[in-house]
Amino acid sequence: MKDYWHWYNKAQKLAKKDKFKKAIACFEKALTFCEDDYWAWYNRAEALYKRGDYKQAIASYELAAQIRPNDYWTWYHRGYIALEELEQFDDALLYFKTAQTLKPNDYWTWYYQGDSWRHLQRYQDAISCYEQALELRPNDYWACYRKGDSLRHLKQYEAAIVCYQQVTQIDTNSFWPWYKQGDSYRHLKQYANAIIAYQKAIDLEPEDDYAWYNLACCAAQIDLIDLATQAIKIAISFNSQHQIIAQSDPDLKGIKII
Repeated sequence: MKDYWHWYNKAQKLAKKDKFKKAIACFEKALTFCEDDYWAWYNRAEALYKRGDYKQAIASYELAAQIRPNDYWTWYHRGYIALEELEQFDDALLYFKTAQTLKPNDYWTWYYQGDSWRHLQRYQDAISCYEQALELRPNDYWACYRKGDSLRHLKQYEAAIVCYQQVTQIDTNSFWPWYKQGDSYRHLKQYANAIIAYQKAIDLEPEDDYAWYNLACCAAQIDLIDLATQAIKIAISFNSQHQIIAQSDPDLKGIKII
């Protein structure tokens, strides 16, 4: 084992210095002396991931998992790489589901299952997972936000608004939940509420052309002509393409497009 530890320790030192290519070579050398060592396969996988060799990283985690089948982390990391780096959403679900059975009260495995379902456009399944995540972290920004997105995709706008409102209570300075509240109210034809939400979004990002454009459309629907005219003018000043779109937009009928 002396030779194994020499190469393993050298690999660890190189990895700490972000010299991942050399570290990987040393882990592989260590494995020639002890091929069934969990930590060498696991840390090799981590180094491969940090180099951007995602498929090889998954393969190395799989070899580690063969040695320790009930290890949470090898399943979790494979799920994360499959989801975030390779966009292999079905595979990600399988990894996260197994990780979740090993650690049932883990927020992240529920959250990432939700993300995987959402990318697969299985929004009701995504919502169920986000709700499980929220039971573990009731005030989590992202689980609540993504639950809102999934509800919006299902056209459950009132429920989506409730989620986005909760998100704005968690982080009052976040643009997107205000913007998406505006969109949801607009779908419900609650134009006054939509205007308030878009204005909140604009307070946070004054140069967002779509927020200004959508505000103009909502204002026009309830005959706030001056506000609609001002808002569309500002939207066009940030993005000239809006001038072309606005001229044929029925929501802006009767509004002077400069």
